[in-house]
Amino acid sequence: MSSAANSNKKNDLPSIISVKLDRDNYPLWKSLVLPLIRGCKFDGYILGTKECPEQFVTSADKSKKVNPDFQDWMADDQALLGWLMNSMAIDIATQLLHCETSKQLWDEAQSLAGAHTKSRIIYLKSEFHNTRKGEMKMEEYLIKMKNLSDKLKLSGSPISNSDLMIQTLNGLDAEYNPVVVKLSDQINLSWVDVQAQLLAFESRLDQLNNFSGLTLNASANFANKTEFRGNKFHSRGNWRRSNFRGMRGGRGKGRMSNTKCQVCSGTGHTAVDCSYRFDRSYTGRNYSTEADKQGSHSAFVASPYHGQDYEWYFDSGASNHVTHQTDKFQGFNEHNGKNSLMVGNGEKLKIVASGSTKLNTLNLHDVLYVPQITKNLLSVSKLTADNNIFVEFDANCCSVKDKLTGQTLLKGRLKDGLYQLSDVSPQSNKDPCVYMSVKESWHRKLGHPNNKVLEKVLKDCNVKISPSDQFSFCEACQFGKLHLLPFKSSSSHVQEPLGLIHSDVWGPAPILSPSGFKYYVHFIDDFSRFTWIFPLKQKSDTIHAFIQFKNLAENQFNKKIKIIQCDGGGEYKAVQKVSIEAGIQFRMSCPYTSQQNGRAERKHRHVVELGLTLLAQAKMPLRYWWEAFSTAVYLINRLSSSVNPNESPYSLMFKREPDYNALKPFGCACYPCLKPYNQHKLQFHTTRCVFMGYSNSHKGSTTQDAIGSDNNIVNDQDTTNDQNTHSTESSDNNEEEHADNSESFVNTNNGSTQDIEVDNFVDSEDRNSPTITGTSQQQAHQDNTNTHGIRTRSKNGIHKPKLPYVGMTETDSEEKEPESVKEALDKPMWKEAMDKEYKALMSNYTWTLVPFQAQENIIDSKWIFKTKYKSDGSIERRKARLVAKGFQQTAGLDFHETFSPVVKSSTVRIILTIAVHFNWEVRQLDINNAFLNGKLKETVFMHQPEGYIDTTKPNHICKLSKAIYGLKQAPRAWYDSLRSTLVNWGFQNAKNDTSLFFLK
Repeated sequence: MSSAANSNKKNDLPSIISVKLDRDNYPLWKSLVLPLIRGCKFDGYILGTKECPEQFVTSADKSKKVNPDFQDWMADDQALLGWLMNSMAIDIATQLLHCETSKQLWDEAQSLAGAHTKSRIIYLKSEFHNTRKGEMKMEEYLIKMKNLSDKLKLSGSPISNSDLMIQTLNGLDAEYNPVVVKLSDQINLSWVDVQAQLLAFESRLDQLNNFSGLTLNASANFANKTEFRGNKFHSRGNWRRSNFRGMRGGRGKGRMSNTKCQVCSGTGHTAVDCSYRFDRSYTGRNYSTEADKQGSHSAFVASPYHGQDYEWYFDSGASNHVTHQTDKFQGFNEHNGKNSLMVGNGEKLKIVASGSTKLNTLNLHDVLYVPQITKNLLSVSKLTADNNIFVEFDANCCSVKDKLTGQTLLKGRLKDGLYQLSDVSPQSNKDPCVYMSVKESWHRKLGHPNNKVLEKVLKDCNVKISPSDQFSFCEACQFGKLHLLPFKSSSSHVQEPLGLIHSDVWGPAPILSPSGFKYYVHFIDDFSRFTWIFPLKQKSDTIHAFIQFKNLAENQFNKKIKIIQCDGGGEYKAVQKVSIEAGIQFRMSCPYTSQQNGRAERKHRHVVELGLTLLAQAKMPLRYWWEAFSTAVYLINRLSSSVNPNESPYSLMFKREPDYNALKPFGCACYPCLKPYNQHKLQFHTTRCVFMGYSNSHKGSTTQDAIGSDNNIVNDQDTTNDQNTHSTESSDNNEEEHADNSESFVNTNNGSTQDIEVDNFVDSEDRNSPTITGTSQQQAHQDNTNTHGIRTRSKNGIHKPKLPYVGMTETDSEEKEPESVKEALDKPMWKEAMDKEYKALMSNYTWTLVPFQAQENIIDSKWIFKTKYKSDGSIERRKARLVAKGFQQTAGLDFHETFSPVVKSSTVRIILTIAVHFNWEVRQLDINNAFLNGKLKETVFMHQPEGYIDTTKPNHICKLSKAIYGLKQAPRAWYDSLRSTLVNWGFQNAKNDTSLFFLK
């Protein structure tokens, strides 16, 4: 591409972008920017289809020159990179400063903004569906709903026009029900139509509030005293006139021409036929419907659609008690009948529910719940019928009295022409509205006995109790005697695997396992009772165990987990977030109610009891509790139980019977075949080991060559077992295991759920061939005497020189390598080594901090400490290295290719031979932090290293861009980077050994 063409293409990009990328508008920004890039034919740079040419080319005279195509490509890419950075907000661009190419910038911008967009969509949808009009004006409410819809559209999740209108109508109060019904029946409505009708309806309501004679203080037959000249409302429109004419029988005024309406103050009609009535569907008293004939309730004190009052008012004209508050009920049911409530203006209001409640000792039955009513009404007729009382009225108050004793139970005072019930909440015994029954009084005198004892004492003392005196609740008894209610056995049972999963965390164990575990978490399938168990170093690792279990179970059985049941522990908060995102119903038991998670709790008991039994059988130390518990779960899954007496959990899950012939006694002596690991022909083929359980990742058993040793655990299929012999230790060891001073907890990092440790690293200058055979095998059969026939150095008088400082170095406690990060940070020399390592990681831009992403596989890291010695045994330097726990990586997810060639020994010998022949000088090169030069192709996430967590972003994680030690692909990434550099310098690979490079 010529420079002129480059210039033209660059000039095609607009200098100013109207929309800057921020955390909320990524879909909009992308839809604006991408067409511009495609129009300039730059899309290949951000999509990766236009690859970068080689930087150098070889000319005819074999000299290296800069490739012009590379220069053109780099110019275009950097121009596009700068243009994209200019189209972003400052806070976004600051986080992407490390991007070197436009493709890298495009990909990371999508990753950064996309994660925030997803969480924003969830928040906006929740607010959209939960918004209610409430006290807002209609215009304000409509603007808010439209703004939420527009924000969702900008975030890439648009709301349809019909959904917007439906949700807007659902958020309206009950007073808007008529217009909601009207709009619901119409089709092909636009948002503008809905806005217009709702605003018009609100104006109509305001007009009613300003001019209507229906005030809150109107009583049953109380006519509004506000004067209106003429029937001005009756003259508006003619939608009711035909009914009036039909009723009067002609155009003349008739005998009702002088009748005055109580609603609009007009003449010629009554309130029941007034056109000013709100319910326009009502056809008048001469046009009754079938619904009217089925019966209705009446209440004449209050009218709808005004500010609501929360006191009780006596109403002698009401047939039922009426309330607009659900908290008044002790229990209510939905009202399914067609009856309605008629109020003083003739309007019929919908009855939503009915139920019962109490006023002190008085029972209120068949209370109607009507949201549109403005006052809570006490029906005098209903009150006297349901209780053994009578009601007295005078000019200033009314009283509710007991028929037998004449004692005043409740009082009401006259307020605005209505009898309002006084405060029924008891304040003191002197309050005239508070009534203490005889039964309740004796209950207090006798020290709060139960009902049977109380009734016996009252009977023995000949105390007469009124039939209405049914004392059943004592608040003091609740404070002093309240206890947990009995739990019934749960009969619920799912009908398929993974339909319901029970889970709980056990721990901490009083003794650390050899691998540093303190807890375990199990997951129980409710259908089969099959159990999965995972070890934990700390409770926060529960989320990693859950993700591992979820991926394993759903992939293995090709089913999705439907429900997960657990307690309310803090370790399950992250699990709840992941479950909700995955569409899994997350259920928690109530606080301090472990019975609701009983299946998981009982499984703990089963696992621990069987595990301790296995340890006792094998006479093994308690520190091997994890191996015993894991074996216990393995056996429980293969045994039937009282829940499934005919089948085992294993057979229910896998549809086949388990192989019982492969089982071995836990802790029995066994002899694995170690011949492939021998280093010389005079080594024994095996050593005595202990059977430690069954491997989940190998087709074989797990054994260890000596209890308490530091040798590796062996997973071997070719194992001979002595099932009648178990490993034993001295009684002193067992006593130590039970003592509190035998083991101490160590400070553990964010651990894995696998029984694997990261080996100490070895620098490139110290790297030797690994030794597989354990030290115990080599030493177990050594002869302590020198009487053997093999010629050794000592027999020939050859002795290796002793290092004078080695003994001092090993015995000096100050020079021991730290066993924890905390210990290293407390020592200035090791702190300096850690700072140096961290500085090298930062200077190489090894990672960038990104928000926590629970759905990703996030690995841990570990600090490795090593002291380097000089040839005389003195300390040369102290080295700290941050190593990733690569064993937590998942194949195909965060690594693919891992092979890296290793130089052959024959190649080294040939090079040295040639060097000796030609008298060449041989040099050895050591590259500091060599692996940090390798660039990662996969996306790998890691927790922030211990001791160096960013205080401003403590919950962020590291997104690795360079290969650090411990990653599966680190050696290959380093080799690819080294090879690419050497090839660019003119070196070539040898065909027989790709680790050898030569320059022609």
